[in-house]
Amino acid sequence: MVFIALWVSAWNALAAPETKISAERYTDIGGGQVKWEQGTLFADANGFVPITSADHDLSTFKMTPEMLAAVSGKTVVILNLWIQLSDIGDYSNFKRSTETYSINDVPYVIVSVKGATPPIPLETGDHVLKLDTSGINYCSGIKPKNFSAKNDVDLWLLIDSDTTATLFGDAALSDVVAELAFDSSVISPKSASFSAFSGDAAHHIAILGTYAIDPSGQIKSLKATLIQKAILGSCYSKANVSGKRIKN
Repeated sequence: MVFIALWVSAWNALAAPETKISAERYTDIGGGQVKWEQGTLFADANGFVPITSADHDLSTFKMTPEMLAAVSGKTVVILNLWIQLSDIGDYSNFKRSTETYSINDVPYVIVSVKGATPPIPLETGDHVLKLDTSGINYCSGIKPKNFSAKNDVDLWLLIDSDTTATLFGDAALSDVVAELAFDSSVISPKSASFSAFSGDAAHHIAILGTYAIDPSGQIKSLKATLIQKAILGSCYSKANVSGKRIKN
């Protein structure tokens, strides 16, 4: 009787549907470059959570531009791994594509959460947000100085495409502070992570964080970290950033 009870208990545990699976994501970031991410695809609202990432040339993965377009931004799993996992576990929370995709001469399938709400696509056009910052300035020869939204540099962020954004110093969007390379990755149907960068070793600015999307596809707010050198004045600074959409 004890043996039977233990066996039934073990069988029930094995029969429970899996709630996560290891996956990769390859995203076209333009200029023949691919953002590669490895992480975990969860069946809940967490979605895909990257653990590591790097940017590579498209040729690194032996993919054609057409193949990249088919998988860009989607989570993929090696076909053989999917078959092996499906043989030993219940992956009914996930679904795979019938078509396979060759990456580094290895067949992959697109894997997604079954019944998941698709991400809200960003509305085509301009997304303008007023930014407030609070942090510390580090200037040569003087003590670090705190600043807040009450005495920070006025900034407006214009996101005008999937790959470009511009930082302005005025509400009229005429005083260009920096032209930024922009990239984003979906977190959930209503949010995404993003990075924006411009510069070199001597003059640079980086903004990394998340933004929220409203039902119309407009970016309504963001929270981020900003690090810059000699872009907003002559000092180094690090700041927490919050932003709200400026309605047209």
